[in-house]
Amino acid sequence: MRELVDTLGRDYGSHRFGVWQDHPQPVLAALLRHELEHARQWTVHGIGLFHLHEAMKPALYDKAGGLDYWGFLVNVAPIELDANAAAARFVWHRHAEAVEQLLEQGAGKHEPLFRYRGGPEPVETLPERTLHFAHLFADRCERHAAKQGRTFADVLDEPWPGAAAFWAELGRSSL
Repeated sequence: MRELVDTLGRDYGSHRFGVWQDHPQPVLAALLRHELEHARQWTVHGIGLFHLHEAMKPALYDKAGGLDYWGFLVNVAPIELDANAAAARFVWHRHAEAVEQLLEQGAGKHEPLFRYRGGPEPVETLPERTLHFAHLFADRCERHAAKQGRTFADVLDEPWPGAAAFWAELGRSSL
């Protein structure tokens, strides 16, 4: 796996993101921390990690039964789970009472920002965890890649040379 991580493109430039200001303070703080975690992921691993996340989304849509229902699955994908965990740790530490009130009132679509208080897993393990997560939906990933006349390993190897070998290893180990 180390070889895979070493091949990822790196971009150490600036990051920009925006959030709506019309949220309660703990939601705004959590959204900002969530996006800062994505910036950290990008700085460490580059765009290849985000391409993988995008490549598996059709499989998640399919598994969930369409775009209207896929939110849960995308929020447990490692890239999002870690960003939500970073947000939760940050906001619970600074705004615990306000977060409790929000959750009692129903935080709606922002609830995942407060769910995982322990913080993110080590960012160095994110590529491997992402590939393992995608492999949970391997058949669907392969079906969607086949619609483009490719294998999912081909899709992975474009942004991450060497990822196809890891994908094949996952397939062999799950038999």
